[in-house]
Amino acid sequence: MTTIYRNLNPGQGAMLLMGNDTQSWMKKLLVPGLRHFQKRFYWRDLEPTKDSYNFTELASDIAWCAANGCLLTVMIQDKTFGPGAHPLPKGMENFELVNHAGTAANPGQAGLTSKRWDPAVAAQFNKLTAKLAQFDGMAGFNGVATCETALSLDMADLTAHGYTPELYRDSYKAILIAAAKNLPRSNIYWTMNFLVKNQAYIADIADAVRPYGVQMGGPDCLPNSASLLTAAYPFYAQFKGRIRLFIQVSPPGYAVPDADGPGKFLTMTDILNFAKDTLFVNTMFWYPIAQPSHPSKGYGWNDAAAVIAANPIINP
Repeated sequence: MTTIYRNLNPGQGAMLLMGNDTQSWMKKLLVPGLRHFQKRFYWRDLEPTKDSYNFTELASDIAWCAANGCLLTVMIQDKTFGPGAHPLPKGMENFELVNHAGTAANPGQAGLTSKRWDPAVAAQFNKLTAKLAQFDGMAGFNGVATCETALSLDMADLTAHGYTPELYRDSYKAILIAAAKNLPRSNIYWTMNFLVKNQAYIADIADAVRPYGVQMGGPDCLPNSASLLTAAYPFYAQFKGRIRLFIQVSPPGYAVPDADGPGKFLTMTDILNFAKDTLFVNTMFWYPIAQPSHPSKGYGWNDAAAVIAANPIINP
């Protein structure tokens, strides 16, 4: 099969924060050089009840982006990180598990994660991306992103609910290939970092999905993260030139300690250069975090905006 390079809209984007993701926020963040936004939607936001869909907010956001010369990527959030609503559609609660540090009596305290390795969950996800095909190729629409592969679940719960790394690997292959087929004119972003019990399966998934133009990336650009440097970042070098790559700059990335001394941090240009030259990425998503009160506390969105303006396209 000939590899499809869907690098339709490389460059710089902003990762919208839940609660600060309205069109008024997008307007504030539409700085020079920014090409697209990634917005998180809980799966239940898009599919309130199993097999019943509501794309009203998504359609409005896509239309706004089209009118303002930018694009929207929808990240389908199938997990929560704290108290709140169920991530999955009503009728699928039996496919949600309590994150570690949570309890059955208070499951929302630590959040919930879907049983992504269950074929029934994958099948329902594929139905969702098939419904999203109505936006494929539409002005203002960039594509679909998945959540990070890391699972916030205890090993005992994983074992009790039938998890195996092979099932998890095969589930990701199924949903990513289906999404690519359902949305042939859109970008598909697979957010990877850790795969429980067999990290090498990240490469298996990448090999399986790259002929379909799926893009691969990790959730954090952290040049000093021992776990990412060991477990996740090597896949960037391994697949350089074989798959399009992306990264996001989350809050920790704005305050990465510099070897120059206490109170010194890698600049946003340093972060960009690491992403460009070490991770070989084509696309970056920056979190719009508040500007710190003093440079000794790190950097903020204004610093990122200056880097975005100076580097609108990276590794085209």
